[in-house]
Amino acid sequence: VTGHTAGTIDFSGTLTCSNLTCGSTSGAIEVTGNSGGTIQFSGGTKTLTSNGANAGVSLSSNTGATINFTNGGLALTTATGTGFTATGGGTLAVTTGTNNNTISASGGTALLLNGVTISGSNVSFSTTSSTGGTNNIALTGTLGTGSIALGSGALSGASGTAFAISGANANPVSYSGSVTKTSAGQLVSIAGHTAGTIDLSGALTCSNLTCGSTSGAIGVSGNSGGTIQFTNGTKTLTSNGTNVGVSLSSNTGSTINFTNGGLAITTATGNGFSATGGGTVAVTTGTNDNTITSVGGIALNVTSTTIGSGGLTFKSISANGGSNGIVLTSTGTSGGLTVTGTAVSATNDGSGGTIQNATGAEASPVENATLGVGVYLNNTKNVSLNHMNLHDFSNYAVAGTSVNGFTMTYSTINGTNGTGTNRYGGFGEGSVMFQGLFGSAVVDHSDFSGGAYSTFTVLNNGGQILNRATFTFCSFAQTDVTGNDALTFQGTGGTLNVTVQNSTFTAARGDLFQIDLHGTIASDLVFGGVGHGNTLSNSNTNSLGGGITLGGGGQNQIDTFTFDISNNTMQGAKASAIAIGAGTGAGTNHNYSGTINANTIGVQGTANSGSFGGSDIAFIFNDAGAANVSITNNFLYQYNNEGINLTFGAFGSSNPYVQAAVTGNTINTAGSFGSQGFLLTAGTATGDAGRYCMTLGGAGTLANSLTGSGANGSTDIRIRNRFDVKIGFPGYTGSTTNTAALGTYLQARNGGAPTVSIAAPSLGTTNGTTNGFYQTCPPP
Repeated sequence: VTGHTAGTIDFSGTLTCSNLTCGSTSGAIEVTGNSGGTIQFSGGTKTLTSNGANAGVSLSSNTGATINFTNGGLALTTATGTGFTATGGGTLAVTTGTNNNTISASGGTALLLNGVTISGSNVSFSTTSSTGGTNNIALTGTLGTGSIALGSGALSGASGTAFAISGANANPVSYSGSVTKTSAGQLVSIAGHTAGTIDLSGALTCSNLTCGSTSGAIGVSGNSGGTIQFTNGTKTLTSNGTNVGVSLSSNTGSTINFTNGGLAITTATGNGFSATGGGTVAVTTGTNDNTITSVGGIALNVTSTTIGSGGLTFKSISANGGSNGIVLTSTGTSGGLTVTGTAVSATNDGSGGTIQNATGAEASPVENATLGVGVYLNNTKNVSLNHMNLHDFSNYAVAGTSVNGFTMTYSTINGTNGTGTNRYGGFGEGSVMFQGLFGSAVVDHSDFSGGAYSTFTVLNNGGQILNRATFTFCSFAQTDVTGNDALTFQGTGGTLNVTVQNSTFTAARGDLFQIDLHGTIASDLVFGGVGHGNTLSNSNTNSLGGGITLGGGGQNQIDTFTFDISNNTMQGAKASAIAIGAGTGAGTNHNYSGTINANTIGVQGTANSGSFGGSDIAFIFNDAGAANVSITNNFLYQYNNEGINLTFGAFGSSNPYVQAAVTGNTINTAGSFGSQGFLLTAGTATGDAGRYCMTLGGAGTLANSLTGSGANGSTDIRIRNRFDVKIGFPGYTGSTTNTAALGTYLQARNGGAPTVSIAAPSLGTTNGTTNGFYQTCPPP
């Protein structure tokens, strides 16, 4: 039919092209060059069988005309010719009646639509199959808004893109058949989609090592609306060279989902799964798992693209070499990444994948490192890495900036990560570095070592709210001779809450564990607990710390710190084993409250094993504010300053109030350079006018066992009252200056016959009263 301008042409009977030589390259049914009217093929079946380059149906240049295939059954079988082609204008509908529409192109394109309008009615086939052609299916140009339903079938053998959609189209498109590619080129390419849903629900297979392209075996780019989804059937993408598995780019306004199937991606230097430049993406699981393996490329890269509420879920992600293994940057607040591993396995089995050997240039400053990082996170949410192994990176194993929610379980980070020469503010390259971790974090049954300078570091210097970071059944080691801490947190403003339980610390040149507080900040620490104690030792032979350091200081600091440090076992500290310090500075105000209970520090028969160059427990509180600390039921051995050292002071005209209870502790067997078992220094500088309440020992189990704890000429108990300080001792009946009475009081409250040294207070006149020893708490 050609040259039609108006009216209706209706072929309502049976049309049959039954010989293999039937038809022509212009189509067994050809409709071309019509400018108006309606041309319809209705009623009876249309069975078109041809070979060679002969086409089944060919529609071209029909602007202004309407062509309908309705109520019959269109059965197209071709060889190298196209099964059904419609190009160059016109309005098209292919609908079903009592019989289905089918296309089987054994060596050519099954369906080619380019620049025709599908509106109102549909284009519908029950099966669409092709084993050749440049494209198996090509839907290009503006195609209106009508739906294109292609049914089931099988596509393979295309020399170009197997399934291609491009142009400003808003058509819902569905195909449940399989698509297979065994040669170079794309398996699926979708571009220019504006509305509606495209659903490819069959198996997609890119099976040859040369399959795919730098634009992705599955490439989705430049779409501005609608939903593009890959559902149900497995998607197996294998390619080499620089070919990419899945490439999603510049899809602002579009949603791309991989759901209920199984996405299995294997690439070489090309990226495995890349989503950049806009849009929303989700990858979820069904009966099959999702996996990525990349050798030399980035396994998963999501940048400036929103992770949908369904999240990204993979059983495993592996990468060897390249610049990164996983990159998540600016991924929105809807969903996150989960790497599950084998969910039934409760071991560090690596079933979540191995990321290793990423390389990249040194960054200056070091915190700007983005390359040479195994897992790079920036402005992202809810990252969960489980059963993974990470090792050997030129900068970090995991580096995160502004991360909202993080989980890691049954994972191992080891090898050599970073270089010890590249440092930032005392924190250098290493295994894990977060600059801005907020929300909550859970780290469980995971092992961390191999950091060139630091092992696991969280720097919250932007007022972040970290409601709780919980570490359970983990191990930490910082073995480098020039390194820093094993597990450390620093906060400036905001909230910093941390729980560490059932974990092991084996080495650090700096601190095994540290919390460093600055600015206006609130922090709560749970370290150990009944049945949840941590084990701390220190095998770093170049260590300068090797213990726990908590607190903060500095000008204009207003910090609230609560803590419970209980049931831990510690040895090998080079400085104090447990040191809590609240420092000085103009405008500083501290509020500290907590318990240090039932810890064992040092080994009684191992020389200097408690604290080689410090005290087993040191609580230092200087400046304005208030503190309430209970140090109870601890076993303290082999200290090389004091078993317990309490130092309280003030800055300027501040008047701090500190309550301290030290009861039920066992303190004995000092180290080679040990001094007192217990030391209280109240007042540290001229003008100190603090008030302190000191409970030392008591009746029965409250008594401390510290007789003989003094060493090298020191007494078991020493009390220093200095400057304008007042100390209240509950139950004391002597005068404010009677050192002998106070000594008798202290000996009676602590088992055995501890020796006591008390410095006579120097009388002061602050607030019109004298300093010294008082019978009430708080002292006046």
